[in-house]
Amino acid sequence: MSLNGNCSTDIFPDVVRIESSGKCNFKCLHCSHAQKDHLRPNLSYEIFNKILSQFEYKNFIPRVVVLYHGGEPLLNKNIFDFIKDLKSYGVKFTRIVSNAALLTQEIIEKLIDAGLDEISFSFDGLSPEENNAIRRNGNFERDSQNVINFLNTVRKRKSNIRVKIANVQFYEKRELKNHMTNNENKKMPNYILEKFHKYPEIIYESHPAMVWPGFDIKSSIFSICKSNVKSPDYCPSAFETISILSNGDIVPCCYDICGEKVFGNVLNDNIFEIWKNKEYGAFRNAIKGSNPDNFCKKCLVYSGEYLVKTC
Repeated sequence: MSLNGNCSTDIFPDVVRIESSGKCNFKCLHCSHAQKDHLRPNLSYEIFNKILSQFEYKNFIPRVVVLYHGGEPLLNKNIFDFIKDLKSYGVKFTRIVSNAALLTQEIIEKLIDAGLDEISFSFDGLSPEENNAIRRNGNFERDSQNVINFLNTVRKRKSNIRVKIANVQFYEKRELKNHMTNNENKKMPNYILEKFHKYPEIIYESHPAMVWPGFDIKSSIFSICKSNVKSPDYCPSAFETISILSNGDIVPCCYDICGEKVFGNVLNDNIFEIWKNKEYGAFRNAIKGSNPDNFCKKCLVYSGEYLVKTC
Protein backbone atom coordinates (compact mmCIF):
# COMPACT_ATOMS: atom_id res chain seq x y z
CA MET A 1 0.00 0.00 0.00
CA SER A 2 1.24 3.48 -0.81
CA LEU A 3 2.15 5.73 2.09
CA ASN A 4 0.50 8.69 0.42
CA GLY A 5 -2.15 6.90 -1.61
CA ASN A 6 -0.53 7.87 -4.91
CA CYS A 7 0.39 5.10 -7.35
CA SER A 8 1.69 7.21 -10.22
CA THR A 9 5.46 7.51 -10.49
CA ASP A 10 5.03 11.04 -11.86
CA ILE A 11 3.41 12.45 -8.73
CA PHE A 12 5.87 14.25 -6.50
CA PRO A 13 5.98 12.46 -3.12
CA ASP A 14 4.62 14.14 -0.01
CA VAL A 15 7.18 12.46 2.27
CA VAL A 16 10.43 14.46 2.14
CA ARG A 17 13.68 13.51 3.83
CA ILE A 18 16.11 16.36 4.47
CA GLU A 19 19.47 15.49 6.02
CA SER A 20 20.02 17.83 8.95
CA SER A 21 23.55 16.58 9.61
CA GLY A 22 26.04 14.57 7.60
CA LYS A 23 28.07 14.04 10.76
CA CYS A 24 27.73 11.55 13.60
CA ASN A 25 29.24 11.28 17.07
CA PHE A 26 29.00 7.46 16.95
CA LYS A 27 31.01 4.98 14.87
CA CYS A 28 28.66 2.00 14.78
CA LEU A 29 30.27 -1.14 13.38
CA HIS A 30 27.32 -1.97 11.11
CA CYS A 31 26.82 1.49 9.62
CA SER A 32 28.23 2.60 6.27
CA HIS A 33 28.01 6.20 7.51
CA ALA A 34 30.53 5.41 10.26
CA GLN A 35 33.06 4.16 7.71
CA LYS A 36 33.23 7.61 6.14
CA ASP A 37 34.60 10.33 8.39
CA HIS A 38 31.97 13.07 8.41
CA LEU A 39 30.37 12.36 5.04
CA ARG A 40 28.84 15.80 4.66
CA PRO A 41 28.47 19.02 6.68
CA ASN A 42 25.54 20.10 8.78
CA LEU A 43 22.60 21.41 6.76
CA SER A 44 22.98 25.16 6.28
CA TYR A 45 20.16 27.66 6.39
CA GLU A 46 21.05 28.61 2.80
CA ILE A 47 20.17 25.13 1.54
CA PHE A 48 17.22 24.69 3.92
CA ASN A 49 15.70 27.99 2.76
CA LYS A 50 16.37 27.07 -0.87
CA ILE A 51 14.33 23.90 -0.42
CA LEU A 52 11.54 25.71 1.39
CA SER A 53 11.39 28.48 -1.24
CA GLN A 54 11.00 25.86 -4.00
CA PHE A 55 8.14 24.31 -2.04
CA GLU A 56 6.50 27.71 -1.63
CA TYR A 57 6.82 28.51 -5.35
CA LYS A 58 4.83 25.36 -6.15
CA ASN A 59 2.41 25.84 -3.23
CA PHE A 60 3.54 22.41 -2.04
CA ILE A 61 3.33 21.41 1.61
CA PRO A 62 4.89 18.03 2.45
CA ARG A 63 2.77 15.76 4.60
CA VAL A 64 5.88 14.45 6.38
CA VAL A 65 9.42 15.82 6.69
CA VAL A 66 12.12 13.58 8.17
CA LEU A 67 15.17 15.61 9.19
CA TYR A 68 17.51 12.63 9.17
CA HIS A 69 19.70 10.64 6.79
CA GLY A 70 22.13 8.63 8.91
CA GLY A 71 23.92 11.39 10.85
CA GLU A 72 23.03 12.75 14.28
CA PRO A 73 20.50 15.62 13.94
CA LEU A 74 21.36 17.09 17.35
CA LEU A 75 24.83 17.98 16.05
CA ASN A 76 23.13 20.73 14.06
CA LYS A 77 22.39 23.70 16.33
CA ASN A 78 19.73 24.89 13.86
CA ILE A 79 17.64 21.72 14.11
CA PHE A 80 15.11 23.37 16.43
CA ASP A 81 14.61 26.31 14.05
CA PHE A 82 14.29 23.96 11.07
CA ILE A 83 11.46 22.14 12.87
CA LYS A 84 9.77 25.43 13.83
CA ASP A 85 9.98 26.74 10.27
CA LEU A 86 8.52 23.53 8.83
CA LYS A 87 5.64 23.56 11.31
CA SER A 88 4.98 27.25 10.61
CA TYR A 89 4.96 26.50 6.89
CA GLY A 90 2.23 23.92 7.45
CA VAL A 91 4.01 20.56 7.59
CA LYS A 92 1.82 18.28 9.70
CA PHE A 93 4.42 15.74 10.78
CA THR A 94 8.14 16.18 11.50
CA ARG A 95 10.48 13.40 12.60
CA ILE A 96 14.09 12.87 13.63
CA VAL A 97 16.21 9.87 14.65
CA SER A 98 18.79 10.23 17.43
CA ASN A 99 21.29 8.16 19.38
CA ALA A 100 20.29 10.16 22.51
CA ALA A 101 23.89 10.80 23.63
CA LEU A 102 23.55 14.59 23.25
CA LEU A 103 20.08 14.79 24.78
CA THR A 104 20.47 17.36 27.57
CA GLN A 105 17.50 18.83 29.41
CA GLU A 106 17.92 22.07 27.45
CA ILE A 107 17.77 20.19 24.15
CA ILE A 108 14.74 18.20 25.33
CA GLU A 109 12.87 21.42 26.09
CA LYS A 110 13.88 22.95 22.74
CA LEU A 111 12.64 19.93 20.78
CA ILE A 112 9.28 20.07 22.54
CA ASP A 113 9.01 23.85 22.05
CA ALA A 114 9.88 23.50 18.36
CA GLY A 115 6.84 21.28 17.80
CA LEU A 116 8.57 18.02 16.86
CA ASP A 117 6.05 15.25 16.20
CA GLU A 118 8.17 12.09 16.48
CA ILE A 119 11.61 11.03 17.63
CA SER A 120 13.15 7.58 17.30
CA PHE A 121 16.01 6.42 19.51
CA SER A 122 18.32 3.54 18.63
CA PHE A 123 19.74 0.77 20.82
CA ASP A 124 21.20 -2.33 19.20
CA GLY A 125 22.00 -5.91 20.10
CA LEU A 126 20.60 -8.25 22.75
CA SER A 127 22.31 -6.74 25.80
CA PRO A 128 23.78 -3.46 27.07
CA GLU A 129 27.25 -4.92 26.51
CA GLU A 130 26.51 -5.78 22.90
CA ASN A 131 24.93 -2.39 22.35
CA ASN A 132 28.06 -0.64 23.62
CA ALA A 133 30.38 -2.88 21.60
CA ILE A 134 28.46 -2.36 18.34
CA ARG A 135 27.55 1.30 18.82
CA ARG A 136 31.04 2.73 19.29
CA ASN A 137 30.90 5.83 21.58
CA GLY A 138 27.48 4.70 22.80
CA ASN A 139 26.73 3.86 26.41
CA PHE A 140 23.42 2.21 27.13
CA GLU A 141 23.08 3.38 30.74
CA ARG A 142 23.87 6.99 29.85
CA ASP A 143 21.85 7.13 26.65
CA SER A 144 18.82 5.25 28.02
CA GLN A 145 18.71 7.60 31.00
CA ASN A 146 18.65 10.52 28.57
CA VAL A 147 15.65 8.90 26.87
CA ILE A 148 13.93 8.46 30.24
CA ASN A 149 14.54 12.14 30.97
CA PHE A 150 12.98 12.92 27.60
CA LEU A 151 9.93 10.75 28.33
CA ASN A 152 9.46 12.28 31.77
CA THR A 153 9.62 15.78 30.32
CA VAL A 154 7.15 14.87 27.57
CA ARG A 155 4.73 13.64 30.24
CA LYS A 156 5.27 16.69 32.42
CA ARG A 157 4.77 19.08 29.51
CA LYS A 158 1.79 17.04 28.24
CA SER A 159 3.43 16.96 24.83
CA ASN A 160 2.10 14.80 22.00
CA ILE A 161 5.54 13.82 20.69
CA ARG A 162 5.54 10.18 19.62
CA VAL A 163 8.55 8.25 20.91
CA LYS A 164 9.96 5.17 19.21
CA ILE A 165 12.83 2.89 20.12
CA ALA A 166 14.50 1.00 17.28
CA ASN A 167 16.70 -2.04 17.71
CA VAL A 168 18.94 -3.94 15.31
CA GLN A 169 19.68 -7.57 16.16
CA PHE A 170 22.74 -9.56 15.10
CA TYR A 171 21.99 -13.23 14.68
CA GLU A 172 24.28 -16.14 13.99
CA LYS A 173 23.81 -17.50 10.48
CA ARG A 174 21.95 -20.59 11.67
CA GLU A 175 19.64 -18.44 13.82
CA LEU A 176 18.85 -15.95 11.05
CA LYS A 177 17.13 -18.62 8.98
CA ASN A 178 14.33 -18.58 11.56
CA HIS A 179 14.02 -14.79 11.48
CA MET A 180 14.32 -14.00 7.79
CA THR A 181 10.77 -13.09 6.80
CA ASN A 182 10.79 -9.81 4.89
CA ASN A 183 12.78 -8.05 7.60
CA GLU A 184 9.62 -8.13 9.73
CA ASN A 185 9.43 -6.62 13.19
CA LYS A 186 11.10 -8.88 15.75
CA LYS A 187 10.69 -9.25 19.51
CA MET A 188 12.35 -6.41 21.37
CA PRO A 189 15.22 -7.60 23.61
CA ASN A 190 14.41 -7.87 27.32
CA TYR A 191 17.10 -5.42 28.41
CA ILE A 192 15.29 -2.64 26.55
CA LEU A 193 11.79 -3.64 27.64
CA GLU A 194 12.90 -3.84 31.27
CA LYS A 195 14.61 -0.46 31.14
CA PHE A 196 11.52 1.29 29.79
CA HIS A 197 8.76 -0.82 31.36
CA LYS A 198 7.22 2.25 33.02
CA TYR A 199 6.57 3.87 29.64
CA PRO A 200 3.88 1.94 27.74
CA GLU A 201 3.55 4.82 25.28
CA ILE A 202 6.81 3.83 23.56
CA ILE A 203 6.54 2.25 20.11
CA TYR A 204 9.12 -0.51 19.55
CA GLU A 205 10.71 -1.76 16.34
CA SER A 206 13.38 -4.45 16.05
CA HIS A 207 14.88 -5.95 12.88
CA PRO A 208 17.77 -8.15 11.78
CA ALA A 209 20.91 -6.24 10.77
CA MET A 210 20.83 -5.38 7.08
CA VAL A 211 23.79 -4.75 4.82
CA TRP A 212 23.64 -1.07 3.87
CA PRO A 213 24.66 0.02 0.37
CA GLY A 214 28.22 1.32 0.56
CA PHE A 215 29.06 -0.83 3.60
CA ASP A 216 32.39 -2.67 3.61
CA ILE A 217 32.90 -5.45 6.13
CA LYS A 218 36.02 -4.43 7.99
CA SER A 219 35.34 -6.29 11.22
CA SER A 220 35.96 -10.01 11.66
CA ILE A 221 32.91 -10.27 13.92
CA PHE A 222 30.54 -9.99 10.92
CA SER A 223 29.85 -11.94 7.77
CA ILE A 224 27.09 -11.71 5.16
CA CYS A 225 24.17 -14.09 4.96
CA LYS A 226 22.08 -13.96 1.80
CA SER A 227 18.41 -14.87 1.72
CA ASN A 228 16.33 -15.75 -1.29
CA VAL A 229 14.32 -12.69 -2.26
CA LYS A 230 12.12 -12.07 -5.27
CA SER A 231 12.90 -8.83 -7.01
CA PRO A 232 9.88 -6.53 -6.51
CA ASP A 233 8.46 -4.21 -9.15
CA TYR A 234 7.75 -1.49 -6.62
CA CYS A 235 9.75 0.10 -3.80
CA PRO A 236 8.05 2.62 -1.48
CA SER A 237 11.37 4.25 -0.62
CA ALA A 238 12.01 5.09 -4.27
CA PHE A 239 8.49 6.16 -5.25
CA GLU A 240 6.92 7.64 -2.12
CA THR A 241 9.79 9.67 -0.69
CA ILE A 242 12.41 12.09 -1.93
CA SER A 243 15.74 12.37 -0.10
CA ILE A 244 17.83 15.55 0.01
CA LEU A 245 21.32 15.48 1.48
CA SER A 246 22.74 18.32 3.56
CA ASN A 247 24.83 19.50 0.57
CA GLY A 248 21.70 19.75 -1.59
CA ASP A 249 22.18 16.53 -3.55
CA ILE A 250 19.09 14.44 -4.26
CA VAL A 251 19.61 10.68 -3.95
CA PRO A 252 17.30 7.67 -4.55
CA CYS A 253 16.24 6.98 -0.98
CA CYS A 254 17.16 6.77 2.70
CA TYR A 255 19.35 3.71 2.02
CA ASP A 256 21.84 5.80 0.01
CA ILE A 257 23.63 7.05 3.12
CA CYS A 258 26.90 7.59 1.28
CA GLY A 259 25.37 9.64 -1.55
CA GLU A 260 26.46 7.18 -4.24
CA LYS A 261 23.80 8.01 -6.84
CA VAL A 262 22.91 11.67 -7.36
CA PHE A 263 20.12 12.93 -9.64
CA GLY A 264 20.70 16.65 -9.13
CA ASN A 265 21.27 19.40 -6.59
CA VAL A 266 18.72 21.89 -5.26
CA LEU A 267 21.27 24.70 -5.52
CA ASN A 268 21.43 24.20 -9.28
CA ASP A 269 17.99 22.89 -10.26
CA ASN A 270 14.39 22.93 -9.06
CA ILE A 271 13.57 19.92 -6.90
CA PHE A 272 10.37 19.22 -8.86
CA GLU A 273 12.25 19.24 -12.15
CA ILE A 274 14.89 16.92 -10.70
CA TRP A 275 12.13 14.47 -9.75
CA LYS A 276 10.95 14.47 -13.38
CA ASN A 277 14.35 14.46 -15.08
CA LYS A 278 15.44 11.69 -17.44
CA GLU A 279 17.84 9.97 -15.05
CA TYR A 280 15.46 9.88 -12.10
CA GLY A 281 12.57 8.71 -14.26
CA ALA A 282 14.68 5.95 -15.79
CA PHE A 283 15.70 4.85 -12.30
CA ARG A 284 12.07 4.42 -11.20
CA ASN A 285 11.04 2.81 -14.48
CA ALA A 286 13.82 0.23 -14.08
CA ILE A 287 12.31 -0.78 -10.74
CA LYS A 288 8.86 -1.11 -12.32
CA GLY A 289 10.39 -3.29 -15.00
CA SER A 290 11.98 -5.59 -12.40
CA ASN A 291 15.41 -4.59 -13.70
CA PRO A 292 16.60 -2.23 -10.96
CA ASP A 293 19.68 -0.04 -11.09
CA ASN A 294 22.94 -1.52 -9.79
CA PHE A 295 22.63 0.69 -6.72
CA CYS A 296 19.32 -0.98 -5.83
CA LYS A 297 20.89 -4.40 -6.18
CA LYS A 298 23.12 -3.56 -3.21
CA CYS A 299 20.09 -2.87 -1.02
CA LEU A 300 18.38 -5.41 1.25
CA VAL A 301 15.13 -5.02 -0.70
CA TYR A 302 16.78 -6.67 -3.70
CA SER A 303 19.95 -8.32 -2.37
CA GLY A 304 18.43 -10.01 0.68
CA GLU A 305 21.77 -9.59 2.47
CA TYR A 306 21.99 -9.47 6.26
CA LEU A 307 24.89 -9.03 8.66
CA VAL A 308 25.40 -12.03 10.91
CA LYS A 309 27.83 -12.83 13.70
CA THR A 310 30.90 -14.75 12.62
CA CYS A 311 31.11 -17.96 14.65
